[in-house]
Amino acid sequence: MNPHLAIRFKTIMFRLCVFLTLFLVLWLFTKYNLRRSSIFQEDFLSISASFPPSKSIPTIARVLYLFLCENQAEINAYRSVLPSITGDVMFFCWKKNCFNTNFSTPSSIYTATWSGASSKYQPLVRINPAPNYILTHPRVFIINELQLNLSRKTTWTTARNLLYQSALAEELRQGWRWAYFNFADGDIQFVCPFAQKFLNANQTNEDGFIIARHFRSLVNIQPFPNNRTNSNLCFILMDAFLLSVSPAIGVVAGMMIPIVFDGLVAEIVYHVDAMFNAFHRDALDFLLPYCPRYDAHSWWKSQAILIYRSLCLYGHAIQFNAIQISARKHRPYPRQGNPWVIDQDMNLVPSSLISLQKYMKTKRLVSAIVLRHYSGWSLGVTGDECRDHHTDVDPVTTPNKSLQMWFKSEQKIKRPPYINRDHGFCGSCPRDKMVSNAWQLTDLVANISPTRPFLVNIGAASAGGGQYDPTYPLLTATNLSFSALLIDSNTSPSLFSAYPNRSNIKIIHDFVWSESIVKNIFERYNVSTHFTILKLDIDSYECSVLESILRASYRPELIHTEFNPIFPPPIIFMPIYNATTKNDWKPPLWSNINPFYGCSLSALSKVLKSFNYVLLEVDFWDVIYIQHEIALLSQIQVPANDHIAYQHGFLEQTCLFYCRGNAKLYNKQIENAIKAAWNQSNLTTSLKDVIDLFAPISLKTDYKHPYIISS
Repeated sequence: MNPHLAIRFKTIMFRLCVFLTLFLVLWLFTKYNLRRSSIFQEDFLSISASFPPSKSIPTIARVLYLFLCENQAEINAYRSVLPSITGDVMFFCWKKNCFNTNFSTPSSIYTATWSGASSKYQPLVRINPAPNYILTHPRVFIINELQLNLSRKTTWTTARNLLYQSALAEELRQGWRWAYFNFADGDIQFVCPFAQKFLNANQTNEDGFIIARHFRSLVNIQPFPNNRTNSNLCFILMDAFLLSVSPAIGVVAGMMIPIVFDGLVAEIVYHVDAMFNAFHRDALDFLLPYCPRYDAHSWWKSQAILIYRSLCLYGHAIQFNAIQISARKHRPYPRQGNPWVIDQDMNLVPSSLISLQKYMKTKRLVSAIVLRHYSGWSLGVTGDECRDHHTDVDPVTTPNKSLQMWFKSEQKIKRPPYINRDHGFCGSCPRDKMVSNAWQLTDLVANISPTRPFLVNIGAASAGGGQYDPTYPLLTATNLSFSALLIDSNTSPSLFSAYPNRSNIKIIHDFVWSESIVKNIFERYNVSTHFTILKLDIDSYECSVLESILRASYRPELIHTEFNPIFPPPIIFMPIYNATTKNDWKPPLWSNINPFYGCSLSALSKVLKSFNYVLLEVDFWDVIYIQHEIALLSQIQVPANDHIAYQHGFLEQTCLFYCRGNAKLYNKQIENAIKAAWNQSNLTTSLKDVIDLFAPISLKTDYKHPYIISS
């Protein structure tokens, strides 16, 4: 053989061996990681199996439009416009029931995970799968007020809050977050005079280059059908602006704010009209929910209060002049008095911004912004004073009243101590250490005084024939009027024998799952949408079950449930429920040997806050929530935040010392991981490796149980 050919052949074979070796190593590494990581199931809503699921719930490059509409005609105006390849839409229909017929829905598409720090040159969407892209399906949601059976008519404030609650609940269901919530009136029309300029590379100036680049790619990746109007380009252009510029608040021109000079792409504003507001997902806690305190006299004030709160986002409310509102037709609504005058107890603005708040009452300052030098808004650029201040602010209050809060244990109104025998189940706690001074449900019910007391007890089986259940005292002979549904899959008579045997107490043996709880229990047994107490003890998917019940418009006055105390506030831990795999896990979540179960306190509070509940009491692993309005009217004292309640109600429990061997209350590995990562930016990543050690394994696929972990 020619020596040169021999050398060349050896070189080729060597390179081939190296390539095959690298490929084998990569294949083994990938397989190992797929088996050891918690993953989202392939059929879980809108999530590609390629996404690493044990990370915290991701934000993706997608916008949710939330419209208030009066009737089907207003909704129909958007059916050839939304949803789009970058935007979903949720309508709240006021006067008549509306339907999502004849909407032109784009094909499913892969959408990039997103943050304001994402590369400005990363494509927002792709046709084919790729790492860090999630398969999404453009969707339309419609909420009909007439179908909610509300006790009172909504206002634009309370209707927007219902949209907000529904959107947050949908995020938990789908497993990812929208990048922006864009609230808008359904009776406005848009024009986008710059759209063609942005599509023409020769007419795009430097300030609009990044926006134009994304806009062109979105237009080209999925051409619009002929029946789509120019308005569709407006919405795609708006999404390109939001996702490339990343303002805290994005608005459009035509809302009574002057444009500084012709041809200016964007400008900073300090006054935003409610008819079209896009809020960065991470800015929502600074701005929402809307405050309905003054709605009886003026719907304007809720927006004025939002503007005051937005001052913590100073310099990051940006008006996009390439899109303009061309027409609006508002129906009459209450607008009495000066909208800028609010009660002092609202305390919505930190002291350093009070002077700016006063200025806002009379001025609408605007200034030009050079977008190519603007790096976008994020939580990191917002001062500690604003972040700390807004942690505990909740503007959803009734006139002249505010929540009665305690901030330290010594400020908490002392209640008569009693022996809570339930504490003894955690371990070898002596009886004299089972002392509690937490609210008992009997006292709370007496304080609320319901006219027709009714209990739904999910997980009613208990030692002593039910005597250890926290709701048992409500049903004894002295409370003959208390009706109840007692639900548990356990059929042993010994676990129910102590409950009173009377006609208004019904025991049901059934399994409770998120997808069937409403139909199989609440609808089958004609549970009223408003009842006294919901008690939930299933040691598995509490957050998912609660969300299903509340999303179906059921509103108990009190919610008594259990939480996973291994994850302290502000850590959000939550197993992800999937109806198709609910029985596939070993060990099951409700076993007594594993710290992987239930929701953390902050996870519960996040879910329930979106439905207007506040934390009332933590008593070891038990927790009680109360409707916000009832807490106000009754002036029941509540803890200022989750941290304080957890410290007093769990960490200071005298039984805790004796219960450290209980795997559902204490885990040394997780505790050490939390301490080690507490002040690090990658806290959730550090916790993931430890949590994966305890995540149940699928009996069918060997995958670990998916979960959400964030802080």
